[in-house]
Amino acid sequence: MKAHPIEIESYRIINKLLENDEQFSKYDYKEQTIIKRVIHATGNLDLTHDFDFSPNVIEKAIELLNDGCPILTDVKMTSVGINYSHKFCFLDDVNLKQNSTESPTRSALGIRHGLSRFKDNLIVVVGCAPTAIDELLGNEDYANSKDIATIGVPVGFVGAVDQKQKLKNSTKATITNRSILGGSAMAAAITNALIRLAAT
Repeated sequence: MKAHPIEIESYRIINKLLENDEQFSKYDYKEQTIIKRVIHATGNLDLTHDFDFSPNVIEKAIELLNDGCPILTDVKMTSVGINYSHKFCFLDDVNLKQNSTESPTRSALGIRHGLSRFKDNLIVVVGCAPTAIDELLGNEDYANSKDIATIGVPVGFVGAVDQKQKLKNSTKATITNRSILGGSAMAAAITNALIRLAAT
């Protein structure tokens, strides 16, 4: 699909702003593509040097996408922003509402339910709830999975930075950021960039 003139102009400006950024140049081409997509979606240049990519995470995500894998999100706002048909969010599942005392948040329960359903060959996208990452890292299905990629960029002052650091330090294929910044728009932008890369 041909890019809109506004998008073309936005990327021209972003490329100009980053052309002499030595720290940004340390990211590889695909990593830069994802970061530029986030900046385009959020208008926030503070994110330029905020990302951590585990080795081969982009290749893993592209492989999964080309195989038509499901995408599991923590909240509906993240899911709505992703341009992909095979996506799931179990936040409003009736049974999860009835058992909401089992976990700190319904987002965590939704992730738990999704992992029990799909188990593997999956991309998990967390843009809102740090408790969703906490659930991932303590979940047996996630621990046993072999073909899974995780985008973990929850926003906030409570728990977000710690959980992102723990996710980065895990053995899984992950894309995370270091600061309190994050959110559904950012998570969706990363995922959409991966979808575009998979299509090229």
